[in-house]
Amino acid sequence: MKGTYKISRLDILTLCAVCVFIALKMNISLRHPEAMPSPLALQVVIQEQPVGGREPLLCAGEPGRGVFLYLVYKGNSTACIGYDSWGSGGPTSAPFTFSQGQPMRLDLELPSLDAAVAKDRPRTARLKVQVNGSVLLNEEVKYHVTPLDEVYYGINPLGGSSCSSLFSGSIFTEHSSLHGKARPAAGRLERLNWWCVNYSSPILTVLASFIIIAFLIRLLGALKDKFQNLPILVPACTRKAHAAFAVALMLCVWAFSHFITYGSYSFFKEENFGTFYDYQAQSLLQGRLDVPEAALGGEAFVFQGRIYGYFGPTPALLRIPFVLAKTGVGMLSRSFMLGYFVAVLVFTYQILRLCYRRLRGAGTEPPSWAVVCITLSTGLGSTLFFLSSRGYIYHEAILCGSAFAFAGAYFALRFLGGRSRPDYLISLICGILSVQARPPTGLFALGLLACCSVWPLCDSLLQQATLRLSSLRSSLVLISRSWRQLLAAFFCVTGVLTFNLLGYLKFRDFGGCPLKYHVQYTPERLANIEGKAFHLANIPFCFNTYVTVQNFSVTRDFPFYYIGGGYSPSYYFKPRIDVAEPTVAFPWAMPSLFMLASLGSVYVLLRAPRLLPYSAVLWVALLPMSLAMFCAAAVSQRYTADFCTFLVCASCVSLAALSGCLERLRRTVIVIVFALTLLSILITYAITIQNQGAGVWGVPDEVPAHYKHLKKQMNELFSPLFIKPR
Repeated sequence: MKGTYKISRLDILTLCAVCVFIALKMNISLRHPEAMPSPLALQVVIQEQPVGGREPLLCAGEPGRGVFLYLVYKGNSTACIGYDSWGSGGPTSAPFTFSQGQPMRLDLELPSLDAAVAKDRPRTARLKVQVNGSVLLNEEVKYHVTPLDEVYYGINPLGGSSCSSLFSGSIFTEHSSLHGKARPAAGRLERLNWWCVNYSSPILTVLASFIIIAFLIRLLGALKDKFQNLPILVPACTRKAHAAFAVALMLCVWAFSHFITYGSYSFFKEENFGTFYDYQAQSLLQGRLDVPEAALGGEAFVFQGRIYGYFGPTPALLRIPFVLAKTGVGMLSRSFMLGYFVAVLVFTYQILRLCYRRLRGAGTEPPSWAVVCITLSTGLGSTLFFLSSRGYIYHEAILCGSAFAFAGAYFALRFLGGRSRPDYLISLICGILSVQARPPTGLFALGLLACCSVWPLCDSLLQQATLRLSSLRSSLVLISRSWRQLLAAFFCVTGVLTFNLLGYLKFRDFGGCPLKYHVQYTPERLANIEGKAFHLANIPFCFNTYVTVQNFSVTRDFPFYYIGGGYSPSYYFKPRIDVAEPTVAFPWAMPSLFMLASLGSVYVLLRAPRLLPYSAVLWVALLPMSLAMFCAAAVSQRYTADFCTFLVCASCVSLAALSGCLERLRRTVIVIVFALTLLSILITYAITIQNQGAGVWGVPDEVPAHYKHLKKQMNELFSPLFIKPR
């Protein structure tokens, strides 16, 4: 019968093979260095070498952060074993004797291969080396945590000066000979796993992709005729909107992935100052809030002899399953940030759809141009993308808080339209999680939910005032009957105060972040800000920094758009500013979102009364967060991401309202919105690549070098455009 499809055994075997390959690939990518056995038992055969020679036994890591275990030849049959951690050095054992050409047993307990990053200890651990059962080294050493694919036997690809590049002898185990990149010294499954990823990964990945695509095409083609007479499950407008979002989402994810991994697309790799949440997750499992010294370094708060961080615990809570499974510990910052970024874009799309349905009724979908513009403006043209310049704790905290704030905003607006109790509870939970990741974003999310809770009460009071029927008595009666709405708003305020409660549990201080315990704050620095992080005197300076000041320059030098040197607080009357990093204000950093949120809200007020409640609650919820940000003693470009939740939500409301304007005006609006979106993308790309290549600290050495090379190439490419003809 035409249109039928019978799944054969070959199809089942093909899918099983692809699933096994993907599982193996994911497994090796997520495996922690604990996949190496400990102690590691090796058989080593040494050949004759000149006195003083140094040869590698095992090297692990990468240039700048690696470890070396090597042989130092003292005579024809005498040698020592040395250990070197890049930048820190290490011990050398007492001499031992060996027989040339005869195997000797080497047992290693090397901390780089046997260290869980989140364990409650600093970056020193016990190194133990035994030769033929005799202990030669047994002491605390410094180390760098190393993934399995950066371990090498008998070669030195790191380029360190501790030893030569090649071992003249041989290294083997009971399973096989070892030379070059490590593989697990275990059974057949592990060796197959290792081979799939390290040797066959590119070919098999492409092959698996083609097999899946071919299988789906065959299946859909066979089932097409069978289902062609059924009712259409997904309307055409919905399919177009989903397709537009999918294309824009893939473009945003690719660009974010490229920047966050420095072009390597390696999502499971340790970041410099990116392991705090792993330490925090381990501490939470032990019932503690403090962390070891290695978790924070210069950002530590020391109180009663214990070390705490001011970063909230939400990202650490999400890491607990990985810590329990000992999977990917210490190497999750990049992948988590990508997950938060995708969540932001998904909820952006849902908020846009919600606004269109509010305006035009259920079943309607936003046009493709609006979906593409808001997705690209959020994903590529806002400070949320700027956070991809570095995968460390500062940026992860903001992106995590933003993800939960977007989710909380979506369910809060749904609650405003439908008054559904589950929507309220989900929004409240997301708001609290956002507060515990990044307080400003959580403050906005919970403030929005509070406004949505009391909106019916406020609307009733306004209607009474408009009809001149209100009196003090009737208003009090109305308020007394709205106790459920007031109670819901009270829960939102309580959610904000969880930040202060957590601060009290850490520091016995409801302030949440007492700077007097911070290791970097000297008495002089504290005196400059009077020991407090917030001051009303900072409002003029911070407001202008974030909203008005044109702190940028357009030059002939790639990337052509440069952030200025910082807006000096000395122009204002006694502001208490501690840190003033170079910052570009919203109109010049995110022109598309800023214009839609500001001018579009005016259009909503005048022409789209059905969307007025959405716009009103967003602007009111912005006030407490803005007050906190404008009073803060620090300004930074990354802090502008805290405002993105409001800017994106208000832009969605504006796009929904603008879609209802006259046909001639709508075409003009589309052109303007697309132009502003493109301008935002170019500006964001410029400041992101500038920050990654020449601004932020802790990136690999090759990243600034690549930025300089790219800068030189682009300047040579565009130089003819800047030369005036004679």
